[in-house]
Amino acid sequence: MKEEFFFNIGGCPILFQFPHHGQFPKRLTPFQKVRRRERPLCTIRTSYDLPPPRENSFRVSGASPNSPVRALLLNERLTRGTLYLRRKPKDLSSFYWPTLYLIVYHVLTKQKGFFIHASSLMDRGKGFLFVGPSGAGKTTMARLFHHNNKESVVLNDDRTIVRKMKSTFRLFGSPWRSSGLMASADSIPLSAIFFLSHGHKNRLLRLTPKEAVQRFLPQAFLPPWNLEGCARSLPLALEVCEKIPSYALAFIPHHDTVPFLRGFFKKHD
Repeated sequence: MKEEFFFNIGGCPILFQFPHHGQFPKRLTPFQKVRRRERPLCTIRTSYDLPPPRENSFRVSGASPNSPVRALLLNERLTRGTLYLRRKPKDLSSFYWPTLYLIVYHVLTKQKGFFIHASSLMDRGKGFLFVGPSGAGKTTMARLFHHNNKESVVLNDDRTIVRKMKSTFRLFGSPWRSSGLMASADSIPLSAIFFLSHGHKNRLLRLTPKEAVQRFLPQAFLPPWNLEGCARSLPLALEVCEKIPSYALAFIPHHDTVPFLRGFFKKHD
């Protein structure tokens, strides 16, 4: 007997038609929704048959010979998919996590969105995106705001979803968090982008769109193997840097950083 499990991540409703064995990872709980009349963008089912040798579909991933997962196949429109299993596992919970990420990753390319290696938060009605490679301070910045007071909500401390909805770019939390274990299903319009580095004092430098793009693109998760998807996502990433104020932020990991940023935006509102 198959059950239905409905998730909404990044504003993308996804329906799983799985035999439910075991528990969902707890980090998915905030993103699990009650299915009402909302139509899923993608529906995933399971099959214990061998995948078809030839199918006009987009093959997202394979697996090692010893893994019970055979393949995940999506149709070209990314509206339906099948997770083929070699055998019926005792616990399917380990498959929800990577499968759901792959689905959201590819569905976003058709929904004017993409993942970026960044922490994000809502603070006093503003949406802040903190971008940088590993070690730049994304999780540290999220913790500073999280522990400062109750006026901030961390959306994610490692992988944030950015989407263009009408004429507005929005930040969405995702369950794929880092060691900070901070994630929220909330969403907010993007107010500013900060490119992080560690410094001896807090310092902000406004960047031109060209300078911002050079720092933004290496951290954006664009699908280079999917030319059509990349052709849709790349202009969005460029547009974000053109329309959203961007700053180089050198900071010290101290609680003074939060009032420093708040004071800057209060002065420039």
